[in-house]
Amino acid sequence: MRFWTLTLALLLTQIEPPPLSDWVASGTGETRQQRIVVLDTERGLQRTDRMALVVVGKGEETAYWRNTRWKLEPNRAYAFRVRFKGEGVGGCAIVGANVANRDFIPTREWQTAEYVFRTPTDTREAFIRVGHWQWRGEILFDQPQLIPVDIVHTRYDCVGLEETDSRRRDADATRSAFVASASRQQTTERVASASRQQTTERVASASRQQTTERVASAS
Repeated sequence: MRFWTLTLALLLTQIEPPPLSDWVASGTGETRQQRIVVLDTERGLQRTDRMALVVVGKGEETAYWRNTRWKLEPNRAYAFRVRFKGEGVGGCAIVGANVANRDFIPTREWQTAEYVFRTPTDTREAFIRVGHWQWRGEILFDQPQLIPVDIVHTRYDCVGLEETDSRRRDADATRSAFVASASRQQTTERVASASRQQTTERVASASRQQTTERVASAS
């Protein structure tokens, strides 16, 4: 028996990150480009200066930077990745394709948002964007990347499946034995408790009866 599963693989050719001139501000609220300084770990913690895309909100409006060069193909899988950070409260950061958007909560430290999506049949109105929705504060976006993704078929042979099924059955048997043992223990404790209670009641009843008889005899 053969078992096939679908996995995602990034293509070797990544779409080149666009210059900031390919990003156009949309929506209401403040947008700007800001110089930032980062430590490039791939170059031995080398200091790197570059420009970030910034959006500022007051909690009621939405604003974003829209890319004008990346063209999304119909029925195609992509991965989108961007570094971002921000300060404020309220809504969220919006990243990726407008036809398959993802929301993230900014933090004061840089974090990476990444996800895989598939485009619809009609992509004439589809585009990539980074911005905010009803955020009260500031968010910075750095190094947005769009990467085509291929679906790869992976086969698992029957031996691996049988071993997995065997382990699953063993785990189920262990859980069943544990539940049965716990149930028996609870039953034993309930029976013992009931027996102790009955014994106590019989002793108390006998004691009361003896006391009554002694009082009657003395009278």
